[in-house]
Amino acid sequence: MPTGWGAVRRWPPEIFGAPALLQSSIRFYLPGAEEVGLVGEFNGVQFRSAHIHSLGLTEYMEGVGCASCGNEGSAVHNGYWDFLNPYPMSIEIFNNFAKTSDEGTSGSNYSPQLMAAWDHVLQVKSPRIWGVSINDWNSALQPLGTSTTPCWPQITMRNRDRGKLQVLLPAYNLSAYLDAFEAGAFFAVVEDNEIKSAYPTVTQIDVTYNSIAITTAAWNETVRWIGNGEVVAEGFALDLTNLPADLVYARAEIADGEGRTVYTQPFSLGAPIPPPPGAPVPTLSEEAAAFLVIALLVVVMCKVSRSTARA
Repeated sequence: MPTGWGAVRRWPPEIFGAPALLQSSIRFYLPGAEEVGLVGEFNGVQFRSAHIHSLGLTEYMEGVGCASCGNEGSAVHNGYWDFLNPYPMSIEIFNNFAKTSDEGTSGSNYSPQLMAAWDHVLQVKSPRIWGVSINDWNSALQPLGTSTTPCWPQITMRNRDRGKLQVLLPAYNLSAYLDAFEAGAFFAVVEDNEIKSAYPTVTQIDVTYNSIAITTAAWNETVRWIGNGEVVAEGFALDLTNLPADLVYARAEIADGEGRTVYTQPFSLGAPIPPPPGAPVPTLSEEAAAFLVIALLVVVMCKVSRSTARA
């Protein structure tokens, strides 16, 4: 139930005109809104253009940093910034707003940078930062055959509803959802195809000391394993005995070859090895960081109070 930049939080949803659950296909509502006030810094200059999406929070907050919503809460960060310490639990790796912009004539190249940002923070911040795929507001409400802006392509069945999550829940309720989100028990999904809800179905993941094996329903997809930002293996099983010694994490991308890809959450392969004294610390390029400062797509989801959401 995002409410944008208003101080009044629309919760509980029923008193603000939301339909009763028994009268719709909605199983439950998720509280949250875009908050304002996160202070960022680039080249020594502070700015306040970042936003926080407060997943699970039912009270409005403004003018706060991320010290209270770091890697111990349901926080999702859209952008390349790596100054947040502790880093939020999750980061947007696909945003349909950004992808649609990339496909237009504006000259943007947001989507590959979002994915690169995930691998960057997994390597230098923590191997337990979850990847999230979303639609943002673009195309969700835009009529088919029209364009959000003149330099963007028209909305079609293919480029609508491309970003989503498949969350593994034992029950349909808010508490189970927040628990699953914090545990990383979900897949990020991108469906760049006219036919939706046809992405690869992962039926089983087996993890042993020697391997990580993925089973799918179709068994005919292409699987790539990414570690430290590079492709380290291909195939349904990853041999853990034949990997670079400095690999911090591994994650899988399961693609059907028709525009649909399922992204697993990262598997931690051990604590990062600190660089030797005097060695340069991996950082983002100045060009990529500058993009973040001016981008309008900045959304950070910070969960501050689980107890408030469950009250």
